Amino acid sequence: MKMIFEKINTLSLIPKLSISIGVGKIDLKNSFLTNYSEVDKILYKVKEDGKNNFEFRGELE
Repeated sequence: MKMIFEKINTLSLIPKLSISIGVGKIDLKNSFLTNYSEVDKILYKVKEDGKNNFEFRGELE
């Protein structure tokens, strides 16, 4: 992920390109909407913390 962000930051695009990514481990016992909501919270935390970044939650931590 870090290599992807480094590459994006070297591009000279107008308007500037930025991406925010939130990744979480899904729980098969939960519904799709519950899992989606949890990952969506991770994404919005990344955006609140300044965008153009990523965060993993779950076993990847």
